[in-house]
Amino acid sequence: MAIIKGMGNGTAGIVSFEKSAQFQIYLASAGSYDKAKATERDILTTDLNGYAKSKQLPYGTYVVHQTVGADNTEKCSDFYVNVTENGKTYQYLLNNPEFTAYLKIVKQDAKTHQTVLKKGTTYQIYKADEDGNETLVTQKYSNGNAIVVVDRFVTDDTGEIITYEKLKAGTYKVYEIEGPEGYKVNKSPVTVEININSYKTMKDELGNEYLYAECEYYNYVTYCVWNKRPWRIPCPTCNAGNDGNNTAEDN
Repeated sequence: MAIIKGMGNGTAGIVSFEKSAQFQIYLASAGSYDKAKATERDILTTDLNGYAKSKQLPYGTYVVHQTVGADNTEKCSDFYVNVTENGKTYQYLLNNPEFTAYLKIVKQDAKTHQTVLKKGTTYQIYKADEDGNETLVTQKYSNGNAIVVVDRFVTDDTGEIITYEKLKAGTYKVYEIEGPEGYKVNKSPVTVEININSYKTMKDELGNEYLYAECEYYNYVTYCVWNKRPWRIPCPTCNAGNDGNNTAEDN
């Protein structure tokens, strides 16, 4: 049995070979690699050309299970190989896509750590490179009539947003542009890592599973001092917060 291992994102073009990817091969009826006889199992490690070949294996159905892959790439799903011909090499070309995940941002109260169930919080997301340079993330979605390009993400009544598209593995910074009513805008960005070692899963109503990273963004409630009493914004006399005569306090 032989494997040629590549790394690609699923688009047309040249695929790089993956060195040092590792696979277990074992007789399926044994139940696991550890339980298989020495003659009915093998470990393959790819070379510089992404190539690895097993020893001769007896007839039977074998499981191919990837155990090691490049950083932030998805491992191949297990698959079966039926060895039925003497001397034949069963060769497979495998590709590991880059790890990607949606980003979920949750607005929370800084004092109670409870989700703020208000819509309208607006964020921008930047991808940060190793030198600290930041690139604004733009994404697309269909509104039913046209493709819309956005660079701002706005929470709904749940106080949450999920990006329209998946993000590649890396470091991202989330900036709050506009906070929910009654809360001070948090001008400090939140850094979030998207990688294969830190993600959650969710399912839609059809049972489809999705991977996502979660970022919690905290804000303090803003109060306006009016008539010697603290009022949660808006107070009785300042619909927009501080009317110039009152003082605003963050608690």
